[in-house]
Amino acid sequence: MSWLTTLFKDMKNLFLSDKAKALEHEIATLVVKAAPIVAAISLKVPNKTVQEIAHAYTAYAVQPATSIADDPTSIGNAMLNLGTTLLQKLSPNSTVTALNTAIQLAVATQK
Repeated sequence: MSWLTTLFKDMKNLFLSDKAKALEHEIATLVVKAAPIVAAISLKVPNKTVQEIAHAYTAYAVQPATSIADDPTSIGNAMLNLGTTLLQKLSPNSTVTALNTAIQLAVATQK
């Protein structure tokens, strides 16, 4: 068997594992909780300015992990971190990876 065939077989087994199915279920549950958080942040940060984001952090009593630079990457990371922190308060036993994924999916599906 070629290495590529083996790689795809291993990936298939990984995604069909009980652990992967449990994570998929957890993320699906988290997305439902994340949607209103994402909507609320969007209302507080309509123009995605550093000042709006700083105000949102203050409004939710969350301390920013780092200073927020006025560039798209820093702004996006700050918003993701705020959403993840708020979602973590609702689901403290979830991993940061699952929380981040749920926030990102909620953003992607936001109308």
